[in-house]
This record gives sequence, structure tokens and C-alpha cells, in this order.
Amino acid sequence: MKGLLQHICNPFRRRRARNTRKKALSLQRGGYARVYSFAEFAILYPLCTDEERRRLNAIMQGAERPETLAGHPVPKDLNLVSYGMLDDLAQAAKGGAAAMIECICRVTGATPEELQACNVIDVYGAANWLGREVERINKLFKSIAPKYTAEELQAGVKLLDFGSFGVLDWYAHRQGIADQNAVRDVAWVRIYTCMKQDGQKADYEKRLNKVYQNKYKHNGKL
Repeated sequence: MKGLLQHICNPFRRRRARNTRKKALSLQRGGYARVYSFAEFAILYPLCTDEERRRLNAIMQGAERPETLAGHPVPKDLNLVSYGMLDDLAQAAKGGAAAMIECICRVTGATPEELQACNVIDVYGAANWLGREVERINKLFKSIAPKYTAEELQAGVKLLDFGSFGVLDWYAHRQGIADQNAVRDVAWVRIYTCMKQDGQKADYEKRLNKVYQNKYKHNGKL
């Protein structure tokens, strides 16, 4: 009875198995007795003690991107996805396990049923990679955000930040696209490149205007 209670409290507990190969396969680098699917992990995790959960969390957080999931290749980056998919992934990444599964399915082409049967380490590895990729791309867009003057900030220029809708609207006007939803199918790399180029042009025009202003102040005329 005591052994049964210990197993319920720590269903992923380590075992001293004579078969070292079997132990090496367990949770992949986790040192547990067997490989658990994502579905099994979701059922057993709530039954674990706090100490066991901390150990499992550390393993999951360190999981790396797998080459494949249920036979579907996992891409090395998100450079080929559309802006619309990127926006959807960023929103879904804020959700729970169901949202995580949805994101991985969209990127890999696997079905939710297939992922439920996959090694939990691989699923979390894909989720970790996906989160890092979304964060990397978000940082790229933030790096080209316009730098506002004190006067622009005082006038409330930040109130004109309309998020992803504003990006879609801007690109549609820039390219003469009537249907704004069509922009969602454009590769995010293309939109990023256009934003970067327009930002560089805007910065140049500000510098040029400042040169003219300084020249006017010194000479009294342009």
C-alpha cells in the first residue's frame, strides 16, 4: 500500500533499473523509467509532489527542438511563415497547453492527436523553440521601431500604435493592396524589410531637415 501511494505521489519517480539502455530512453535525459507521451504527462503531472514538479519543469524548460514530430519535420526557424501566421502564433503563445498544441500543429502540419502520442520531451522542445523564435522576431521588429522626439511624445504619438492591425493597414497602403486581409499572407520577412527601409528613409529626412534648419540659423536663409 505504501509503495502504491508513493507511485501516485511521484508517478515519474526514478527507478534503479538494471537495463541501462531502458533507463537512457526514459524521458530522454530525464532519468525516468520510461518514455511518456504528452497525453500521459498531462494526466500524471497534477499527481506529482512539488519537488517532483520542479524537477520535471527543469527538464521541460531545457528540452531542445526535435528534428521531427510524429514524422513531420520541425523547421529550424520561422523565417518562411507569413505575417498573419506569425501574429496568430504570438497571440496563441500567451495561452495554455491547448494553445501550445495549436501553434505546433500549424508550424509542423501534425494533428493534435499525433502530438498527444508524441514523447512529451519532444513536444515541449518544439514549444520552447517556438517561443524563442517568436521572441526573436518580435525583437527584430522592436529594433526598427521609430525613435520619437520629445515633441512627438508630448503630442501623444504613441497613441497611434495600432499593433498588428496598424502594420497590415500600413503595408496595404504602401503596396496599393485593396484587401487588407491579403497582407496576412505576405511573408513577415518582406514586411520587416519594407518597414526597416522606410524607417531608414524617415531618419534620413529628419537628419536632412535638421541640417537645413542649422544652416538657416547660421546664415539667416536657406
